[in-house]
Amino acid sequence: EYVPSDRKIDFLNIDLEGLDRSVVTTIDFTRYRPRVIAIELHGLQIKEAANDPTIQHLQKLGYEIVAVCMATYILRKANV
Repeated sequence: EYVPSDRKIDFLNIDLEGLDRSVVTTIDFTRYRPRVIAIELHGLQIKEAANDPTIQHLQKLGYEIVAVCMATYILRKANV
């Protein structure tokens, strides 16, 4: 709502103390396509990431996991 539609976003950090999963589904990825997204997903084991609904949502949008640091998953747009 507050970001101009022509603004490019290189890095989006989502850390909303438990609301991370619900917020990521509200982002208009047709309007904004961050190159890199860091999202805090507590309780998610790396080996289970492929089955996680939030990760699957981002993968369908063309993102891939490139790193994990503690509870933060870092994804980037594929082919960047």
